[in-house]
Amino acid sequence: MKVRASGSSIKALKVNENWVQSPIEVRREVVEYFRRQVSAVSCSRPTLDGVLFERVTEEDNGALIEPFSGDEIEEVVLASDGTKSPGPDGFNFAFIKAFWYLMKDEVRILFDQFHANEVILKSLLAYFVALIPKVSSLMSLKEFRPISLLGSLYKLLAKVLARRLARVMDKIISKSQSAFIKGRNLVDGVVVANELVDYAKKTNSYCLVLKVDFEKAYDSVGWGFLEHMMRILGLGGKWVALMKACVCGGSMSILVNGTPNKGD
Repeated sequence: MKVRASGSSIKALKVNENWVQSPIEVRREVVEYFRRQVSAVSCSRPTLDGVLFERVTEEDNGALIEPFSGDEIEEVVLASDGTKSPGPDGFNFAFIKAFWYLMKDEVRILFDQFHANEVILKSLLAYFVALIPKVSSLMSLKEFRPISLLGSLYKLLAKVLARRLARVMDKIISKSQSAFIKGRNLVDGVVVANELVDYAKKTNSYCLVLKVDFEKAYDSVGWGFLEHMMRILGLGGKWVALMKACVCGGSMSILVNGTPNKGD
């Protein structure tokens, strides 16, 4: 799909050899394009039931799902960057940090209700997707980077949960994964690969190097598979329900030329 654009403003799209220029049609085609990008494809998927994984202990599960404390929430608020872009409500963490002394009791109630009911208010899960150009001369929709603009209260919930999950991640993620875990570095994998190739050359041995590039990996993973893997790793039903409330209940609108357009 080719695009005519001025900066981040999309003027026209080429669809089936025809150019679409009406603002309404342009918005519709953009929404359909990104809906196809993130839609799940119905197919037979591996379950990995025969693969042995490290599992979370009962003690760790208990720590993951214990009631949220005021100190735990406040610590995340104070550590959050207040300069990030605001969400659909127009507020960012700078506002929350400045007025935390007024908001903390209400926010604590929000966390207590989330913990008890395993549900997040629909208004907190509504978010915008802004299309940011990756290059100066745009030729297709692939050259836009979709960025989610989420509300700060949802981000606060996610940050608190992420901190809890970080306590057990090192136990259940293979040591061979050298990225996205605290204390591990992506460069470690490059160093290991370089050493292996060098060793093969010195010993005159055969060596097969396979590089796999996962494009939009998170968008390509089915939510059902994520739930399946959490259970395989021993994460309890309460934690799985909290994760599903965060991941599966969102309402997305794509910003096209500054106008929100409803997606799925």
